Amino acid sequence: MSTNRTSFIGLVLVVLAVVTSTGCQRFAHCGWFPFGASAEIHTTSIAPPSIPIAIDPRFQHAERDRVLLISSGFDQSGFPSNQSMIDELQLQFQKSGLQEAIAPRNVEMKSHTDEILVGKFNEYEMVELARAYNADTIALVRVNELSRHAPLRLGVTVAFVDCNESYVFCSVDYQWDLAENSTRWEFNDFLSRMTIPDYEREISCASPRLVMQFASEQLVHSLELNGY
Repeated sequence: MSTNRTSFIGLVLVVLAVVTSTGCQRFAHCGWFPFGASAEIHTTSIAPPSIPIAIDPRFQHAERDRVLLISSGFDQSGFPSNQSMIDELQLQFQKSGLQEAIAPRNVEMKSHTDEILVGKFNEYEMVELARAYNADTIALVRVNELSRHAPLRLGVTVAFVDCNESYVFCSVDYQWDLAENSTRWEFNDFLSRMTIPDYEREISCASPRLVMQFASEQLVHSLELNGY
């Protein structure tokens, strides 16, 4: 009886040792233990994660001097989110040094973004805009979705048109949803590189401006990675 009891206790101790050495972190992250339920996984990346970019290989690594960022299509969020997104993209272009970016106010193309993406647009209008702002590229920006409550969700479409060829050579159509764990971790990483007090981190998830900054950083970084 004593031998069986000793063997049973030994077996329990072995199992506990294995769980402790190999599984505690996994259990904690899943919220199985009380200290894991409120634990937040934090990652630090050297560069922002990339997002899918569609670009014509014939136009990769071409020399471009100036991109004109303008609104295209109906602003579906109920407030000037198209222009806000354009402002953030302009800042990211400047930071990256990828291309000079200009974003004049109250300038937009009459053609709808969906039509432009399939090559249906007024070439004369395109040429006039390019001449007026001395641009070799026009980026048509549209915010497709911007939720009004946390966690925020932002959907954006951008079509890049080569003014010399009147051709859409690059496009982005993506949604950033802070309800998704991976996107939330990336957003937290983005916040960690900013001077935001810890007590303001949670409410930052309800800031459209910060989410647009986050999205713009990823978008421009992805353009660089894909040979824009």
